[in-house]
Amino acid sequence: MVNFSGIPIEYLEIKMKHTQNKLPIREISGNGCLAKIRSAYTSLSAAERRVADLLLSQPLEVIHFSIDKLAKKSNVAKATVVRFYQSIGYKGYQGLKISLAQDSTPVMQYIQEDILPTDTSSLITRKVLQANIEALSETLKMLNNTEMEKAIEAIINAQRVGFYGVGSSSPIADEAYQRFIRMGLKCVYSSDPHVQINLALSFKEKDVAVGISHSG
Repeated sequence: MVNFSGIPIEYLEIKMKHTQNKLPIREISGNGCLAKIRSAYTSLSAAERRVADLLLSQPLEVIHFSIDKLAKKSNVAKATVVRFYQSIGYKGYQGLKISLAQDSTPVMQYIQEDILPTDTSSLITRKVLQANIEALSETLKMLNNTEMEKAIEAIINAQRVGFYGVGSSSPIADEAYQRFIRMGLKCVYSSDPHVQINLALSFKEKDVAVGISHSG
């Protein structure tokens, strides 16, 4: 079972082309603190989520907090803060704060602003553009190159590759299908949910299914 979560189709396509042609490619990796928190959020306990919420909403302030102050502001025990940073991959509180400080740039604070009725069209345009830039940046930080290589290997050796997407994700699945079929891979895709089910039922051990979801 290959985990495709968080792997953009564009990057997967580029990596596959380089793998097929045996060309070198610079490895892309990242471990931003805020990206880690968002990725692990659903697996955190209720108390740990209170810590996460404070970090996500006030990153610039939290980098100046002691561990005791963070616990107090989050209304949790100090031990909960320790469990929180360990659960997202940090060995110590100082490491968490350093990573958080690297993430918490002025640009990041700006793009988290909501679009307001009083905003000018120019300001709205900038906010939307910056939000998309940040989304790409956060995706880059969450990429797991080990999983990427597994995905590439699975797709290259697959007898069939099926692309699946529903609603607004369907056009993305269609685009991925078009791109990969041009690379000479045997691919299948349908926007009809009933056909998608039938295709999935026909898949064998050496087939690969790629599910695309905007919401995760």
